[in-house]
Amino acid sequence: AAGLWTQLQRDLPTAFARAFDMATIHGKNLAGSTGPFQDYLAMTSKSVALGTTAQNMGGIWGDFVEGLDQI
Repeated sequence: AAGLWTQLQRDLPTAFARAFDMATIHGKNLAGSTGPFQDYLAMTSKSVALGTTAQNMGGIWGDFVEGLDQI
């Protein structure tokens, strides 16, 4: 039983973090159905995919700058 408690102490923070991140970023629970929040980050129209700007045009830094321009 002591080993189980130790395992829970290690795993629970990660499990809560994964569930919260999935809900707040993607609006889903870990099973893939609708999450608990009405609004979530992926709903935004202001997003930039990293790694899409050519290296000679600034590369990922160019993507970050584009993202900053949108906010």
